[in-house]
Amino acid sequence: MEPGGAIQTEASTHTEEPMISEVEFVTINDVCARYSISRATFYRMLKEKGTGLRALVVRVPPPRGRIRVPVVEFEAWLKRRQAG
Repeated sequence: MEPGGAIQTEASTHTEEPMISEVEFVTINDVCARYSISRATFYRMLKEKGTGLRALVVRVPPPRGRIRVPVVEFEAWLKRRQAG
């Protein structure tokens, strides 16, 4: 484990889908700070049907645990949302 609690993972030898251990998951607070949105906005987007955000997030432990958001997938979701 690196300073600050980050877990260092080895890079995969292939360039296809990243393994779950290689994906960076962050909290709702982290998402809101990185993208300058309020928690209320995040929860509103999560609640909206048909946006795909609900399928993107992970709950730890499932099914009703704390929400974790995969950074790369969230950024792609935001780009699609802004483009559409």
